[in-house]
Amino acid sequence: MSEVDLNELFDTFSAESADEIAALELGLLALEENPNDRELPLELQRHAHTLKGNASCVGLQAITDFAHVYEDVLERIAHGERAVDRPLVTLLLGGVDTLRRLVGELADGALRDGDRELMQQLRAAVAASTPATPAAQMESAPSADAGQRLRTAAVRVSA
Repeated sequence: MSEVDLNELFDTFSAESADEIAALELGLLALEENPNDRELPLELQRHAHTLKGNASCVGLQAITDFAHVYEDVLERIAHGERAVDRPLVTLLLGGVDTLRRLVGELADGALRDGDRELMQQLRAAVAASTPATPAAQMESAPSADAGQRLRTAAVRVSA
């Protein structure tokens, strides 16, 4: 690839990643308000998965590694293996900030000590899983309002 093609590739990656990260942030805020929503965690996991895959395709290992751990937490939530609580949402929102910074820097392998520490905290959140209660899962229907806000934030326009 020529230098111009690489620049275009990274520009496209940055723009698409900004959309995915914004959708993660909005979705987490909605999930904090509706912790028993069963659809939002699945949508959040898809956004993290897309971000991870896109970073991997352009060879940005630091973003790929961080997004992988981040996605693991969302997967546990989506499968009811981890309850949503304020400290977890705060931790995940910290991850949004880290992802935003890593994408802004187009980090390809250099995680900061703080990034590694946050990854450890995310892993610990998965290891210390507190399952969502079956009663809460049964009572909650997906929040149409929360889901709509997330879907609205994820709309992309093809170049």
